[in-house]
Amino acid sequence: MVNTILKEADLFCPNSVRINFTIYRLALSFWVTTFNTMWHMFQQPEGFPYRNTYLMAFVLIKIAYEASIEPIGKRQTKRLVILIVGCLLSIGQLALYYGPHVRGVQKQSLWLLIGLMVLASVIFAAWQKGARWQPWVIGLGAVLTFSELVINGRLTTTKLPMGDQVVYAQQYQRQAALFEQLERQTPDFYRVNNQAILLKKAFKEPYYGYNDALTFGQYTLNNYSSTLDERMRTMLVNLGFYSKNARRINGIGHTVLTDLLFANQYDLIAKQGQVVTQPHKTLGLGFAVNDQLAHVALKAHEPFENQDRIMQAMTGQTTPFYQYNQLDLQAQKRRQITFTTQVKTSGYAYLYLPQQNLSKLKVKINGRTHKVPIELNGTTIIGLGRYQKGQQLTLTITSRQPKAFRKIQVASLDQAHFDQAFDQLAQQRLKIDLKQLSADNGRIAGVVPAKTADQLLYLSVPYDSGWHAQVNHQTVRTRRVMGNMLAVPLEKGTNQVRLVYRAPGLIIGAIISTFSLMTWGLILIKQRRH
Repeated sequence: MVNTILKEADLFCPNSVRINFTIYRLALSFWVTTFNTMWHMFQQPEGFPYRNTYLMAFVLIKIAYEASIEPIGKRQTKRLVILIVGCLLSIGQLALYYGPHVRGVQKQSLWLLIGLMVLASVIFAAWQKGARWQPWVIGLGAVLTFSELVINGRLTTTKLPMGDQVVYAQQYQRQAALFEQLERQTPDFYRVNNQAILLKKAFKEPYYGYNDALTFGQYTLNNYSSTLDERMRTMLVNLGFYSKNARRINGIGHTVLTDLLFANQYDLIAKQGQVVTQPHKTLGLGFAVNDQLAHVALKAHEPFENQDRIMQAMTGQTTPFYQYNQLDLQAQKRRQITFTTQVKTSGYAYLYLPQQNLSKLKVKINGRTHKVPIELNGTTIIGLGRYQKGQQLTLTITSRQPKAFRKIQVASLDQAHFDQAFDQLAQQRLKIDLKQLSADNGRIAGVVPAKTADQLLYLSVPYDSGWHAQVNHQTVRTRRVMGNMLAVPLEKGTNQVRLVYRAPGLIIGAIISTFSLMTWGLILIKQRRH
């Protein structure tokens, strides 16, 4: 790729200019978001800009190599390479030392780095003088390279906040035992929302346990990945879940309704040094619903309305599941406001502050400060507890930003109405072969009844074009519902459902790779004959 860029530039630019041209284009591609997105495999390049240093280093090495094999007479190109690389390294070091502090970046000895740079330049210049001393120069260059790697690695690792391996092993065993207990007592598919995060005790820096479930072989909503599906993340945010940025989603913000939708059967909560398991009512991997669900579009910053419309579409009911509570202003100061309300229905109550950074707010519920297991640099649904109809709720919000007091949403779930809907959906629950699912996540098989011919099997599985479905041995087309969840059309009566996942593009990719290898082989054969 870099060689092609250099050759293209050479068509229009002399040797003394094309190197500058290549570096400028590369630097511009890191700065312009459109091109930077391509470097990140078409994922949003949120944070981690130092990933691009690998690309930059590769190009600099490539340029240095091409300059080194230039004829000895073309010294202008060689000197230019040394000058450009030296200037780039100098700019980087000066920016690191005298520019704004970059969190997580350790400053090494400036004189040591300058010395290594000067020595490397001298070695490079000596290499071009003649062939007599080149073996010695190459050997010295190799020693210098490996020494720099060892020294830099040593200086970096000594300053890293390493975890405690003994504590990690202890907490790992403790966490694994809890998950094993949940598996033994749960015969159906389930997810677990682990907010206890026991492994964080082994680390000095903040540890949020986004991928702990992967470590322990559990299903969860928590995810931290550079390839996180943006449709999935947006859907969960619109349902009230917390997401710091495009790379991560967290189970914080769940409600009774979303526990049902995503089979979140257990919450693990740390209380007074112990882990408390809080169970929820779920229906496993899937259940039959009305096809009205396929027409529900989610709205931004309206999680209660979105959840309400989903449940109404699934059950074919028009009665709302959430009741919005009227807030009565009790006291207001410059940075603090207090409301009271009488809960309209018996069930869990929730708070939502649209477009707010909750790390800059302090929320008190009936005089007690609301606490979360991780720092929230965004908004999410806040659980206020369970209340009886007519019970008074006092809410106090402290913030330095007056806009935080606007559009406050407090909604309470009609638990009786939810229980009725739950029983209705439970009659059409998918019964799966859990052993097969555990052995191969790419295959789902089960039986589900349908009362009418216009129903869908809703699956607590993200939609992906790689899923292929059969109903009663007939191939059917999968559907995308709720923004990014998987659904399958059903027939009236008992349905034998089978789903298989095949990676999109796998077959065409294999064909292209095979064709490329064959072409390469033919080229090699042709070259040998000549």
